[in-house]
Amino acid sequence: MKIALLQPECVLGDREHNFNRAKELFNEAVRKGAEFLVLPELFYEGYNLKSYTKENAGETAKQNLEMIDRFKVLCKDSAVWAVVPFVDKEGDKLYNALVLIDANGEINCKYRKMHLWDADKNCFEYGDLGPCIVDTPFGRLALMICYDIDFPEMARYAALNGAEVIILPSAWDYIHKDLWEIFLSARAADNMIFVCGVNFFEKTGSGHIFGNSRIVNPRGTVVAQLPAHEEGALVYEIDINDVYKYRKRFPYLEDRRIDFLK
Repeated sequence: MKIALLQPECVLGDREHNFNRAKELFNEAVRKGAEFLVLPELFYEGYNLKSYTKENAGETAKQNLEMIDRFKVLCKDSAVWAVVPFVDKEGDKLYNALVLIDANGEINCKYRKMHLWDADKNCFEYGDLGPCIVDTPFGRLALMICYDIDFPEMARYAALNGAEVIILPSAWDYIHKDLWEIFLSARAADNMIFVCGVNFFEKTGSGHIFGNSRIVNPRGTVVAQLPAHEEGALVYEIDINDVYKYRKRFPYLEDRRIDFLK
């Protein structure tokens, strides 16, 4: 699985700039041989919560659907898969969501973020119960978003249901950089699973999103990462067989005792 984590520099509220930066990194990763590409959470608005008010909801949803259509064309033209986060609307409700687009430019699945962080609760509705687990030519993947990784049950559920890689688009604030490092490695080691966390970076706004996208192997070791505060496209080849090698050496899923959970 030759995966690319795309880490654009986003400008708060400037959709066209953010799309163009993401597109340039997308094309760069494709030239490097990437087969499966992942964009960060809410990269299109740059974590601009003002875009998600009731007054702006209709226009925001329309713009996001148009953005998804543009990535569907990019995927089809390059014959690659991509995880593209976006703002989803149903009725008068907004969801922090993502889609998985296949190499034919078709939407394979959609996931709406289950756990909402802080001010997100004022903008979005709670989404799906549990991660989206999907079979692809590259392996069995679990799709989550950002804050979902803080909850061990999500990753454990994914592992118990056969997932080999967790894909985690994020908009993670620098003030919690230590938890970014802790949680991604912990969830990987807990479940002997690859975790791929992709985070944009943003110099303005109420927060400080810092980048530092990374791939963590099933031992909990960071095997590839992008620096903080820089754009980049990280292309890395994941060997799914490593999941089963580590699970044989560290059979956590087999040895776990749940007798006391009554």
